[in-house]
Amino acid sequence: MIFVFEGIDGSGKTSIVEDLMLYLPSHLTTSHSAEPYNLPPFAISADPMTATLQLAQARWRHCQWLAKSAKHWPDNHVHLIDRFDMSMLAYQGYGDGVDKELIHALNKHVTQPLTDIAEPFYIYLDVPVDVAVQRVRERGEVVPEAHVERLERVRDGYLDICDNGCNYWQGHSSIYPTSIDATRPFGKVYQDVLDLVLS
Repeated sequence: MIFVFEGIDGSGKTSIVEDLMLYLPSHLTTSHSAEPYNLPPFAISADPMTATLQLAQARWRHCQWLAKSAKHWPDNHVHLIDRFDMSMLAYQGYGDGVDKELIHALNKHVTQPLTDIAEPFYIYLDVPVDVAVQRVRERGEVVPEAHVERLERVRDGYLDICDNGCNYWQGHSSIYPTSIDATRPFGKVYQDVLDLVLS
């Protein structure tokens, strides 16, 4: 089973995945990956269209690797992904204005290697932008005002995806991410996520 964690910067995705990777191996066989796959963040273009194509290419490699790896997973295997296809729709589509139909088409194409794998279970960690930005700044990172405005659009995009779903996965119905209130204490958010993964 593949679990995908989505959310804006500062929502807690990476921390959740890291803690799950400490706990789950004692109960299940577990692996994880993240996007952009084998693409350093500093290598991503500032031009939205170029970035979209770079991310799509990286996702294609990621999906090829997942498809090969999945052949060797036991039945109870859990694979965790920190960001996946919906992040490109939210960030480059809603955030940067790249045509959403193009992004849907790209995602549909690059996820083809996973056609024979059960569709992922998507978990969206929702936090207001001001809370997320405060968390990021507390880590010592600079968040320009232009990025704050972009994150507002990105969050609106994620919320729209949660309400209306995505349907570019071949042979599957629309996917609706499970939204979790990530403004709460980390332990409560983690427990909710753990319950979903183990259910």
